[in-house]
Amino acid sequence: MNIQSVRPATQNLTWPEYNSLLTAGVDKRLLAGLYASRNIWAGTVDGERVVFLSEGAAFRLDKPKQFWATTTNPFIGQESLERSIHFQEPLLVHETPLDWLKADREGIVILSWEHYWPLYLADVPTLRTLNVAFGRRLSAALKHPLPLPEIQVAA
Repeated sequence: MNIQSVRPATQNLTWPEYNSLLTAGVDKRLLAGLYASRNIWAGTVDGERVVFLSEGAAFRLDKPKQFWATTTNPFIGQESLERSIHFQEPLLVHETPLDWLKADREGIVILSWEHYWPLYLADVPTLRTLNVAFGRRLSAALKHPLPLPEIQVAA
């Protein structure tokens, strides 16, 4: 599924989709607010129903670990990242956009692991995750060495 090339028509969530989000643990006031402000919607992509968030992510409700960036932003939760850096507070890093919604959009979700994450997270005092396996993946991403340029002396 190439989510980057898809621009689905804005569609309201169906009642079963809305109810599935509530059942998964998304706060009803948060969901109602997102729905009323059109910051959450659904669409069909390659025959699959996908939930879209205005922050720049899309995910399948039946497989929440399958998600995509819908913008060039490598993560969602910019406000939480800035608050963590400014106030030197721990930053919660969620594994999926659904987990982020269940936490009332507190923290961030990494949408693209290809970016150099030490650059983005260098000023965050502490990173928190909800499970050990994801914490290991995050730790590995932060240990990625920075490629250094070749130094030449001009003649």
